[in-house]
Amino acid sequence: MDSSDNPVAGWMLFLLFIVINSIFYGFGSAIQNLNENEIEDKAEQGDRKSKLLLHIMNAPGSLIQTVQFYHMLLSFLVGYVQLKSIMKTVSISLSATTAGAFFTENPGKIILCILVLFVDLILLSTFGILVPKRICSRHAAASAYRMVHMVQAGIILAWPITKLMELLTNLTVRLFGIDPNHTEDDVTEDEIIDLVDEAHEQGIIQESEAEMIQNIMEFHDKSAKDIMTHRKNINALDDTTLLKDAIVYMSEHSNSRYPVYHEDIDNIVGFIHIKDAMEHQNRAEYEAKSLMQIPKLVRSVAYIPETRGIDSLFQAMQTKKIHIAIVVDEYGQTAGLVTMEDILEEIVGNIFDEYDESEEFIQPQFDESILMDGLTPLDDVEEVLGIDLGDHAFETLNGYLTSLLGHIPTAEDKEINANGYCFQILSVEDNIIQKIRVEKIQ
Repeated sequence: MDSSDNPVAGWMLFLLFIVINSIFYGFGSAIQNLNENEIEDKAEQGDRKSKLLLHIMNAPGSLIQTVQFYHMLLSFLVGYVQLKSIMKTVSISLSATTAGAFFTENPGKIILCILVLFVDLILLSTFGILVPKRICSRHAAASAYRMVHMVQAGIILAWPITKLMELLTNLTVRLFGIDPNHTEDDVTEDEIIDLVDEAHEQGIIQESEAEMIQNIMEFHDKSAKDIMTHRKNINALDDTTLLKDAIVYMSEHSNSRYPVYHEDIDNIVGFIHIKDAMEHQNRAEYEAKSLMQIPKLVRSVAYIPETRGIDSLFQAMQTKKIHIAIVVDEYGQTAGLVTMEDILEEIVGNIFDEYDESEEFIQPQFDESILMDGLTPLDDVEEVLGIDLGDHAFETLNGYLTSLLGHIPTAEDKEINANGYCFQILSVEDNIIQKIRVEKIQ
């Protein structure tokens, strides 16, 4: 008797299909949840199953092709055998004279066939795919090691067919001008940031950790100009300053290194470390001498362009043990300075020591207004106020408000309305708006 006429044969083949499906889909789910480093360590120690598992994990394309092959093959066989046996059982003749007669004469039996196939689909999806994937993902290591030999045997048996499928696929895509060997990056930067945000929302990582990871991802996009201390805020010493006066100046500030300039800030000749100054202060011969007259006190300083990427700058400063660099603009003038601490703060956030004074550019008030410093970065202003100031050639709130005024700020300037907010100018000093109160216009 033809086995395809026996309904039991159809169900036995269907059961085999579920078992094979569950092995491959369960194994695939298991290896996605494995710690590859642990597998590599065991493989290096000589564990055979770990070596085999690592081999399969490093060739995911082969596993995927094998799963697809067995899925299509068994789907075809199960469909053929079950459909034929069911139609035999319910006495449906496949040799009906016309398609119309076939459907009109056997409506109940046709519905029964459809219901049986629908039940097959539910059983296959549940017990052949979803259940094994759920179980194996929870017990990834145990499942992967238990099934690795069966999966490897299936890959070997299907290899001639899957290899032929691969060759035909590569040949076909080449006809469309596509290189089959070209692979895109597995994960993009935006996808990593999205994963980090999702992990933070789920409480897997803390907010500070999420910010640090995002800072690292954005690290290579920033230049020295983005993080430098502007020339106006540089604490520097004239090279004619006496050592004792320099020590007094340094004691009034919180830095450890100070640029030394000749005549003006655009001619920086080096820098002085506070430790070196303190070591020389008790020597009588240096008491009345200027900084440049004391041997080896003023150290050489590095110069970099504004456009220098901070990732390469960080590597260079690490290699050459440089802690401070002078940023020069396209006209050769001093634009600012960058320290190693500035670069590290781009990753870990602000670093304060016991001598640093906390500098808050943005201070929310109880009356829902916001006090802002004139040097607040515009990116921070946009984020806090929820507005878009568009493309602009300035970087601070002072620069933005000055452009709206159309002239250098004076004490007479009181307030500016823009983007739905009222910017009240509280103080102006040295042609710079120092403090602003921001209120939403009702």
